[in-house]
Amino acid sequence: MALTPIDQQSITPINTRNPQQNKSLLVEKRMTSASERFNQFLHHSNLHAAKYIATPQSKGLKVLFILLFIGCLAVYISFSVSAVKKYFNRQFSQNHNLILDYDLKYPAITICFMPEPLRYDERFKQ
Repeated sequence: MALTPIDQQSITPINTRNPQQNKSLLVEKRMTSASERFNQFLHHSNLHAAKYIATPQSKGLKVLFILLFIGCLAVYISFSVSAVKKYFNRQFSQNHNLILDYDLKYPAITICFMPEPLRYDERFKQ
């Protein structure tokens, strides 16, 4: 598994012979807050513009990206809910328009389908 340069910087070699170092690493992992973990998730997320929420910027841009993200998420959820409702509603509408044309002129020669096919020799026996 390949690591990104950011992941390689965050890895510190563990000396298993030194128990004090092991304890400090465990304490360091516990001290990461939920907001730090959430920011780490946003940095490595595939969501567009999510990394701009986590990076230190001006408060105005951060609020703007959060509002845009929440707005797009709301539109996505509303379209998804309406699509599911339409799927389970199963409305069926059908319109018929009957237009009678009595002045229709038929051709002089009409080719009709024969109900039973005749063989070549049967046609010419008569």
